[in-house]
Amino acid sequence: MLPRNVAPTGSIEHCPRDAELGRKMESWKLVVMLLVVVAVSSCTEELWKKTNPKEYVRVDSSELTEQVLQSKGIAFERDPDGTLYMEKSDLRKLADYTLRAFGTPVTIALDAATAVVVCGALLSASTMPEEEYRYVPK
Repeated sequence: MLPRNVAPTGSIEHCPRDAELGRKMESWKLVVMLLVVVAVSSCTEELWKKTNPKEYVRVDSSELTEQVLQSKGIAFERDPDGTLYMEKSDLRKLADYTLRAFGTPVTIALDAATAVVVCGALLSASTMPEEEYRYVPK
């Protein structure tokens, strides 16, 4: 560190950046940004898949018989391999609709925030100047 009354005697040197390297980094940033946004911003889609009220519940035929389902009046389907698919109860459907209603705004906010953070971080890193200047002391 120089004393206050002494002026610096160095010079400012121009250091151009490699333009080809900059273009390569830009293309990689775009690819990484797209991959991260697609991979992470699927919370809403996953919520809707997991809470589908029209989806049938899979039950192994060894746990429950067709006669029990027919006696209770529950709609079901049978696969050739013996697996039973029964309709969800009204309570389960209500729970699915409730989770969708209250969970969708949260997952949309998470998806949007993730996209904004990733894009913002990558775009702010790409706004660096093409040329650099540095101080070189003598």
